[in-house]
Amino acid sequence: MEKDSGQQVFHPCGYLLLGENQKMDAKAGVELLDGVALEKRFPQFHALSPRTNGVLDPAGGLLRPELAIASHCQVALRYGAQIRAQELVTAWETDADGTTVSTAHGQYRAKHLVIAAGAWNGKLIPQLRGKLSVTRLTLGWFTPETPGSFSVERFPIWEHGAFYGFPVLPDFPGCKLAKHWPGAPRRSRHARLPAQRRR
Repeated sequence: MEKDSGQQVFHPCGYLLLGENQKMDAKAGVELLDGVALEKRFPQFHALSPRTNGVLDPAGGLLRPELAIASHCQVALRYGAQIRAQELVTAWETDADGTTVSTAHGQYRAKHLVIAAGAWNGKLIPQLRGKLSVTRLTLGWFTPETPGSFSVERFPIWEHGAFYGFPVLPDFPGCKLAKHWPGAPRRSRHARLPAQRRR
């Protein structure tokens, strides 16, 4: 997709898993960094426990989801797809010949249907109602005093317990810091699904 769209949506910067006294079996391309090697390679991490080490996978990286979606739509349109954006889906059903999607603007027929509605999947897929819980998570973007030290060329995506973060991208001044936890349940007001079909 990057080749077709001309956009870089994946930035290889490595994935660093921090933990205490981690062990791993020999695996090609993956490094186990002890405390000394960790501090030398990534001095951006301070005041870690003496027992902390890191597992570094250099094949990991940062995917830009918004740009990836936009690039995918651009390429899909070029190859003949039709995108019906901002249409409220009211129903969908299947039969022996395919699927029918009903929206506020009409109906669409297709052989296959992929539902990727995020927080609204539970409302659009009856089998999932009551089984999915939508929560809100807070994250932060911070501008480091030395942004170059946290650039995507010098700093990996990382995970340490419940916390994780991303490096600074060329066109975005901050690095991401967040905590992965269940969060507080929220109610999604509308079930809106972009209906897409192929010619």
